[in-house]
Formats: sequence, C-alpha cells, structure tokens
Amino acid sequence: MKRIKALTKEEQKTLLDAARYAPECRFRQRAHAVYLCGKGYRVNQLADIFAVDRDTVSGWLTAWEREGLMGLRDHERPGRPRRITEEEMVALEKDLEQAPQRVRLLPSRFHERTGLTVTFTFTTIKRRLKERHWVWKRCRRSLKAKQDPAAFEEG
Repeated sequence: MKRIKALTKEEQKTLLDAARYAPECRFRQRAHAVYLCGKGYRVNQLADIFAVDRDTVSGWLTAWEREGLMGLRDHERPGRPRRITEEEMVALEKDLEQAPQRVRLLPSRFHERTGLTVTFTFTTIKRRLKERHWVWKRCRRSLKAKQDPAAFEEG
C-alpha cells in the first residue's frame, strides 16, 4: 500500500490551486490525486476515481515524492522531426499571403521554388498554420456586389 508523507497546509493549498487552475488537464488530474492521497484516499480508490491503473497512480505519487509539483508535469516526448522547418514555414506563409485562394498548390509551389524533395501534404501545412493561429474559412463566391438590383427584381 503506497502512502505519501503528510501534506502541509501550504502543500495542500498549492495542490488544490494546481488541481483547479492549471492549464493542462493531466497535470490537474495528477495534482488532485496527490491531494486526495494526502487526505487519506488509498491508491485503489484513486485508480477508480480517475479511471486509471493503480500503477499509474503509484507513479504519480512517486513523482510527487521525488520532485514535488514539477514531477507531476508531462515531460517532453520524443517524436518524429517536423517535415517543415521554421524558415520554410515563413516562406510558405509569404506564398499564402500573396495568393490565399491557391492554398492547395502550396506543396507543389514549394517544391518548384526550393527543389527539395521533402514531401508534405496540404493537411500538414494547414495543421502548422493553425498552430500559428491562422483562420480557415471558405471563400465566398457570390456576385452580390455586381448584381443589378433592377434586373434582379424583374427576374
């Protein structure tokens, strides 16, 4: 049966604040679990409450014991390197600003301009641009501004 040392009032307040106001949901969950463990809940109960394995809860408590609050945060995870570098992304943004209606042609225009054989799709570009807070809306194809109101009424 895993237990942690008794929490001080200061630690309890810090854990409660983290459980309520931290931006990452998994960090909030871990902080709440440590707080409840300090209140007397057992590992099996916490595993049921948070719908995780008891070994997961045990890992959270061990991280709390070793590193404190920072042990509850997610660590960087290794992953595949991005296909588009930051400089290439800036160049793609410039291309997009020049011709926003031709966004689907960005991969081919990028290949023509640079000659690089890096293959990426429109979806990859869209995802990266959304990370930079670009907004996607459909182009309006209405000719309302060019309508003749009199001819429209006769219609």
